[in-house]
Amino acid sequence: MIGSKGCRWPAAAGFGLAAIFISGCTQPAPNTSGGDVQRLLLSQAPAGYRLRVDTSLPLDKVAAATPADPAASTAQLRSDGFLGGWSRVWTSGDDDVEVVAMELGDQFRAADFVRFQLGQLAQGAGVVTYAAGGIPGATAFSLSGNTRARRRQVFCQGVWLTVGQYAFEITDCAGAPRYPDLALKTARQQYHVAANALGVNGP
Repeated sequence: MIGSKGCRWPAAAGFGLAAIFISGCTQPAPNTSGGDVQRLLLSQAPAGYRLRVDTSLPLDKVAAATPADPAASTAQLRSDGFLGGWSRVWTSGDDDVEVVAMELGDQFRAADFVRFQLGQLAQGAGVVTYAAGGIPGATAFSLSGNTRARRRQVFCQGVWLTVGQYAFEITDCAGAPRYPDLALKTARQQYHVAANALGVNGP
């Protein structure tokens, strides 16, 4: 999901998803120009995973880091007042968990960008979306497809959520199907980290 650095999004049926699997990634140099976004990201690695990537993302890289068409995502980010982005990736073998965070113009624009992403997901063959329990307003999804780097099939579980003017995409991608427990747990942790930092009340 960090398109320019050699990481993934699978080319799932019905999508022009941009990027390739994390096993082809190289660690970019640490970048601290992500504005206010970095302080809101979950820092605790999932059990058995190690931090692989931790970097700011400009607008075009955020657009390439989402399941939607990059050109459409770029236009939507501009429309929603993109201010900064960050990606944090943990890996375990070829499996990876990623959080992509972005700051938009306000809470309404953050919600608008998530609606756009969910609309794009709804166009994909075999994509399933459902309410992510325990996270206000969050939507979970599952999809599968072939990676662009190694033409390897991966299965991804994810969650889109917002906290104030920030939007977050949490994904768990693996080489075999599995339950969404890790994606949902990571998303709940991410929600609470951001909500606490911003003073937002929630469950």
